[in-house]
Amino acid sequence: FHKIIGEIKGVLHHDLYGGLAGANCSEAAWEAMLQIEAAFVTGDPVVMCSLDYKKLFDSFDHKFSAELLLAHGLPPLLVNMWLDFCVNMERVTKIGPSLGVPEKPYNGIGQGDPMSLLPALLLVSTQFRMLDDKHPNITKGAVVDDRNIRGSRVEVLAAYEDMHKFDI
Repeated sequence: FHKIIGEIKGVLHHDLYGGLAGANCSEAAWEAMLQIEAAFVTGDPVVMCSLDYKKLFDSFDHKFSAELLLAHGLPPLLVNMWLDFCVNMERVTKIGPSLGVPEKPYNGIGQGDPMSLLPALLLVSTQFRMLDDKHPNITKGAVVDDRNIRGSRVEVLAAYEDMHKFDI
């Protein structure tokens, strides 16, 4: 995984945590807590909005995910093998000791599959770069797809509106 992530590490946004070496998930929470604590001490108002993609890994289109990886320089042989896995996999629902009938999903990437982290990280990175351009005063953090944005009420609402347009 570290060899593969090295292919795209340079395009990942610096406010991403989780799934990356040297970017511990707790750092995102500490940064947010520190900013909120500083607002209490200084009396400067700050608003934080926490966002989570609904069923992110289940929402990715197979072909879109593969094209995203190829566009960011991952080796075609690896991407095509992964795409074949996604397209041809069968899912089985387990409830207690019982197994359901195998189903062939029309979309979704494998949760727990290290390769599936890459499209998620690239999507959030792209969204954060959009925020950097349109809302430079917003601070942000993300643990894979669990995102937060912080700033004034007006800035956070405007950034939320732009993020909401971007969500899949």
